[in-house]
Amino acid sequence: MILAIDGRPVTQTDELVVAIRAMAPGDTVELTVRPGGDASQERDVEVVLDEATSE
Repeated sequence: MILAIDGRPVTQTDELVVAIRAMAPGDTVELTVRPGGDASQERDVEVVLDEATSE
């Protein structure tokens, strides 16, 4: 579960999509995630955006 992108809370899927579309391939973003919905496992991870392929 993605809770925030670059410190901005994400409460709806559309918010995440809009935030990512405002960035470019190669940009690094910090995601706050909660794997499996377990609050005790909440952590921040950095990811580098890549281009989508039409496979």
